[in-house]
Amino acid sequence: MGAWRAALRNPSVAIGAFIILVIAALAVLAPVLGTIDPAEINPSFRNKKPGVERTLRDDEGRQTTFVHRFGTDSLGRDVYSRVIYGGRVSLIIGLTVAALSVSVGLLIGLLAGYVRWLDGPIMRVMDGLMAIPAILLAMGVVSLSRAGLIAVVIAILIPEIPRVVRLVRAIVLSIREEPYVEAAITVGTPTPVLLVRHILPNTIAPLIVQATFICASAILVEAILSFLGIGI
Repeated sequence: MGAWRAALRNPSVAIGAFIILVIAALAVLAPVLGTIDPAEINPSFRNKKPGVERTLRDDEGRQTTFVHRFGTDSLGRDVYSRVIYGGRVSLIIGLTVAALSVSVGLLIGLLAGYVRWLDGPIMRVMDGLMAIPAILLAMGVVSLSRAGLIAVVIAILIPEIPRVVRLVRAIVLSIREEPYVEAAITVGTPTPVLLVRHILPNTIAPLIVQATFICASAILVEAILSFLGIGI
């Protein structure tokens, strides 16, 4: 808690946290922010400028006036609603990919860095995945299945795991030579306990930073896939 308060005293951190909270709040409160169905098509309202009004009628015949705050697209869909609801998809994908890639990459990285005979095979596989551009690998994975949330998450997740693995492996390689780790090995500390108690805590801070980059990258890749017509 003290570290969090100290971080918030930094203006950059405070402003960034405020912006993230506002975006998350907009995504969560989308139904109560004056939005309509983001997938509703109305050809008579195609390519309208921001601020145009439109009369809506409910099932009981009551009329309400709706304002297209951001205008409409070429299919007559409300851009404001699509932006707000699209924030939900972006946050879900970004946070999910970041959490899964860090979790899986942490486990593989610990094994590659500490178990010497696993280092070579694991890293050759990781090098092979990193040799393929992330967006091309994601496109290839999505094209093998129907486009959807799970398929997109898996497609973005696979290229991100090797980056986490290499980061964790580098940290483990440097830490396992430290005197306190060697002392723990000497007294017969079991390997799982050694990894969790002595090595894992040193990976937390770098992984938090890496997770923020992965979250942003996942949102961008998802947007590219959707722009190409193979996303959500």
